[in-house]
Amino acid sequence: MSGINHITGGTVFTGIFASFWNINIFSNPLYLGLTILFSVLPDIDHTKSPIGKIFYPIAKYLDIHFGHRTITHSILVYSILWLILGKFTNFEITLIFVFSYFSHLLFDMLTVSGVPLLYPFFRNKCVIPGNHNARLKSGDLQTESVVFVIFLFLGFSCQNLFEQGFWTTYNKQFNTIYHLYAEYKVTNDVLDVNFKAHYLGKDYEGKGTLCYINEQASKAILFIPNERASNLNKKGFFEINTNYSINKLQFIHTKKPFKSEEKQFLNISKDSLTKITREKIILKMNIRTEFSKKDFEFSYNPHPEEFPKEVDTTLNKQEIRNKIELLETELNIIQSKKAQNQREKSILIQRIRSLESSYESAGLYEKESITKKLAELKTDLISFVDFEDNREILIVTQIRQLKEKLSGKKDILYSGTIQYLPL
Repeated sequence: MSGINHITGGTVFTGIFASFWNINIFSNPLYLGLTILFSVLPDIDHTKSPIGKIFYPIAKYLDIHFGHRTITHSILVYSILWLILGKFTNFEITLIFVFSYFSHLLFDMLTVSGVPLLYPFFRNKCVIPGNHNARLKSGDLQTESVVFVIFLFLGFSCQNLFEQGFWTTYNKQFNTIYHLYAEYKVTNDVLDVNFKAHYLGKDYEGKGTLCYINEQASKAILFIPNERASNLNKKGFFEINTNYSINKLQFIHTKKPFKSEEKQFLNISKDSLTKITREKIILKMNIRTEFSKKDFEFSYNPHPEEFPKEVDTTLNKQEIRNKIELLETELNIIQSKKAQNQREKSILIQRIRSLESSYESAGLYEKESITKKLAELKTDLISFVDFEDNREILIVTQIRQLKEKLSGKKDILYSGTIQYLPL
């Protein structure tokens, strides 16, 4: 087969099979250049080939000692080069070599001459197909022209395959939640989805951002802020599942990383909570106050009225006073322990200072005793653990809130977590 057909066919062949690993050889000049080089590399054993002319000394040596279509067209050299590249280059370059070099051997096997794949162990020519008359005639202008046109046609018709990768192209051919899930699992970016479906006599159509799909591929939830409310299962969201008759479910890669973020908030006001939830695709959120809580799932710009209300239906004023008294008792115990801990530490420090001040006036024997005692006390001081109880802050906050409630003030504070997709 001619050099131009090895280049054209090798490029198309490598482009198609590299797409299985989402490698687009046309997106990188280096990848394209290596594809062309590896596609004609086996002909370096022929001095009249394009690559043989470039590397003439090597071509001449190989031609004299081995001849054309021998050692460089064998599995032996193919495997050795594969191992070398795999050791010293990255995965993408090695993969390009594997398919480019193999394409040359494969296309030469389709010709009348064939190639000795098992050289130098066996010189038998390997050919495809076995019928001599069905194989291509290398160097024949008509044959080479037809092959060239076929390769060009394949190259232009596979542009989407090269750009999107094989599996993305494959998944796009179907309109099912399963294939949407298959794409979601292998991608790292946010997917927009154009959909058209029918359920219980009603048509649904639009475009949304995929924010959730379950592992069973039976349900997907799309974020659609501008769709009419009558077209949505929830405010701003549309759930499509296997009960729907799906006519269209086409995804689009946005190139934005799909990465949910999570924030925690503690004792913030309603205004602050509104700012936190504004303009976010909320996947999950739980909000709690002192006496109530509420969980959100798939929400967008929740109204402050949806936040949990601080309505106490269980405690009357006397019960509130009793609860304050219990909390104050617990707080006093914590603070007493804290004060006791501080006194013990102060006593230890005073003893160290007292010994240090008496050291200069002490005798030799006493100095030795004082030094030993100081070492013990300083060791105790280093290992001394300050009293900590994180509940103290919480109790103080609860007492303040209960007192405000008892006096009729309405200063509601919210705590919780929010998991969301940034827009």
